Amino acid sequence: MLMGAHVVGTVNVVSVLAMAPVIQQALDLSATEVGLLMTAYYSGQATWSLPAGAVVDRAGVGRILMMAMAGALLLAPRSSRPRRVCRCCC
Repeated sequence: MLMGAHVVGTVNVVSVLAMAPVIQQALDLSATEVGLLMTAYYSGQATWSLPAGAVVDRAGVGRILMMAMAGALLLAPRSSRPRRVCRCCC
């Protein structure tokens, strides 16, 4: 479970930079604007990583992961939640 959380966290960081050309085209941004967007994104992560780490150290990794998963389920739009595969027994 911890490894999965680490992979999700890493993919989150790396995917934004990998998707920069797609974001640039979709939002019709110049190279400078994309650079500013990436700077703002990574600055936010850098700014909050130390306070978030302190909270995780104090509360415990397992508790924080459970709270994060519960929050994600509560905040996710209803249409993006998994649907039942069959109606007979599930």
